[in-house]
This record gives sequence, structure tokens and C-alpha cells, in this order.
Amino acid sequence: MSTIKYILSPYYRESDSFILKNFVAHILRTYFITLIGIIFCGIFLLTIDPLISKLLNTASITQGFRNADKTLISEYGNLSFLVIC
Repeated sequence: MSTIKYILSPYYRESDSFILKNFVAHILRTYFITLIGIIFCGIFLLTIDPLISKLLNTASITQGFRNADKTLISEYGNLSFLVIC
């Protein structure tokens, strides 16, 4: 609940001492919130993609991603992951 309170009203608090346990907990909490956001955005995009394609008479966004993946894999093979990173 304190994470939600912080998002609604952010503040900066300087810690008196460095405690590894608190630092790791903060990093893991941040990764968890980010992961939830990424999953939510992915589901949202997959849900509205057909509607946007139909309304705008354009190619699907997800199909564009698939085409880009195929192009990268055909050009770079197993090194495509490093090219993307």
C-alpha cells in the first residue's frame, strides 16, 4: 500500500544508512511494478489492435512487429538478440 501512496504523492527521503536488504527489496518492488505495467500494456495493445487496424484501414501493429522480427532473424540469425539490445 505504501507504493500506491508514493505514486500518488511522491517524495524524496534520504536514508540514514545503506541497508542492502532494503535496497534489494526496493529494486524488486520496482521490477514487479514495471512487469505489471508491461503486461497490462501488452494486453491492452493486443485488445485494441484489431479495432485500430479496422478503423484506420492500416496494417496491424502486431503484424509489423512480426515482420520486423523475421527481418532481424534473417539478417543476423542468432545474433539478433545482441543487435536489439
